[in-house]
Amino acid sequence: MVSAQAALFCGHVSLDSGLLEQAQTNFEAALRHSLALKNRTMSSAAIEWMIVVGGHEHHDVALIDAFTQLRRNSPGTASPRPEQDLAVAEAREALTDGDYAAYAARGRTMGLDNAIDYARAAARRRLHQLN
Repeated sequence: MVSAQAALFCGHVSLDSGLLEQAQTNFEAALRHSLALKNRTMSSAAIEWMIVVGGHEHHDVALIDAFTQLRRNSPGTASPRPEQDLAVAEAREALTDGDYAAYAARGRTMGLDNAIDYARAAARRRLHQLN
């Protein structure tokens, strides 16, 4: 568990420093460690942070938010997530109610492997745009 938490922490430090590639590497490490531990809350957090690296595309946010809300063990004990909450609020504002609902429905039915692939692709698109 400590290795997953340390990787998440390092990802936050990298993200705060503007080092998006390093942040993505750290969040990927956090995901690997948390999946090995079968820690749903930690794996969901890593996936959410990969989407943050991905640049807050509104459809990505809606889909992944719905997916991760289903995966969390106990939302009341999850750590605060102001960056994700802001991204979700922006996505709700930018998308029509129908579009947001459609992306959220897709996220709620998405399996773990698909969500991981989706989050990785979003981050890769963003990193490619920046390079």
